[in-house]
Amino acid sequence: MTIGLHGGLNDTKTLRHSGARWTVTDAAELLNRLDEALQIAGPGKVRLTWDRMLDLMNRALDQASSAIEHGEVPIGAIIAAGDGSIIGKGYNCLNTSHDRICHAEIVALHDAARKADSESRDWIMVSTLEPCVMCMGAAMEAGIDTVLFGLPAPADGGSKRVTPPMSPESQMPRIIGRVLEERSRQLLERWLAKNPPPDQAKFVRQLLQSTNP
Repeated sequence: MTIGLHGGLNDTKTLRHSGARWTVTDAAELLNRLDEALQIAGPGKVRLTWDRMLDLMNRALDQASSAIEHGEVPIGAIIAAGDGSIIGKGYNCLNTSHDRICHAEIVALHDAARKADSESRDWIMVSTLEPCVMCMGAAMEAGIDTVLFGLPAPADGGSKRVTPPMSPESQMPRIIGRVLEERSRQLLERWLAKNPPPDQAKFVRQLLQSTNP
């Protein structure tokens, strides 16, 4: 949900907790404020066609491939601006950083913040794996417009576990999953065959088993 319509059934708080970015009293108010509503619902200039989503996910998969080369679990992420240009990228780097919160999405968000206006509301986060609770929460706090992910993460994914934010600088992103999920799975299987650290191998095995087609 992006725009919530009261319609005499739900109040603003209920609609916001359900994921609405913005609420209106009735259809008449929506029509009167249609330009404002459209800007809030879709602030980016780029159209997220299937081909565009595939292109963005391939860029994230490139980051995941780089992670394998550096001995990391192959999870990659990118941040795209509202015009589709790539402004941030990163991959999981828990081993090299010795920092448990250095997930691909967090690294990509930090990279983007150094290069672009962090107050923008049209950024797109793309991750090869469904963002965890921490990363999905970060996307909401950063005002991310859309989250695209590849392979679902039933045990850790934040898509259904994080309550939509209520603060004015935050927003509930549109969430689109299962984009090239098999490519993400193949990279994880490839990494698992390389005698990885036991604790991380346990995580990846659980992930692959829980998403087994």
